[in-house]
Amino acid sequence: MGWQADRRATWGDGGIALLIACILALAARWRDWAQLSALHLPDTDDVMRLQQIRDWLAGQAFDDLSQHRLGVGGLAMHWSRLPDLVPGAMIAVLSRFTGDRTAEIAAVILWPTLLFVTALWLIATITRRLGGAADARTAIIIAAISYPMTTLFLPGRIDHHGFQIVLLLTLVERMLARPSVASGEWRVARLPGLRRPRA
Repeated sequence: MGWQADRRATWGDGGIALLIACILALAARWRDWAQLSALHLPDTDDVMRLQQIRDWLAGQAFDDLSQHRLGVGGLAMHWSRLPDLVPGAMIAVLSRFTGDRTAEIAAVILWPTLLFVTALWLIATITRRLGGAADARTAIIIAAISYPMTTLFLPGRIDHHGFQIVLLLTLVERMLARPSVASGEWRVARLPGLRRPRA
């Protein structure tokens, strides 16, 4: 497959991933709107993640991962602030126009949907490299309706599980990528006097 055809296929995979993820997210949003609009999130981990984002935006230090409402002097919580960055940015920006509550509702719907789109696109890319173009679109559909996709990327699931799945899929996709600057092999492969080690 040539570079342009590969690029078209990648955009096509992304478009299908976006369409499927949006349809499923809209269906889940419609079904669970009473809970989402009251910020009754699917899991206690999601509620705690939202509270940590609120505390961070209210001035808690970026490197302070403790929940100071729990325990004496606070209780150490989640493994990283990284999953807080995008939903926190959404809330910070949207709250200027819509108020805090509406911004939080939008963030808890949009963030899992974006992760879902990314996960489906990565699955298609990985499948395309391993099994060929004919299997990539099928993989998107199967992944979209399979567990744990159907639970960990629902609107309201803002805890780190979906984010970790995307990080893992990104790692696999990079390992299967063609040699390039992005995959870290381009310069080594072209340095004079150096040869690739034999497998």
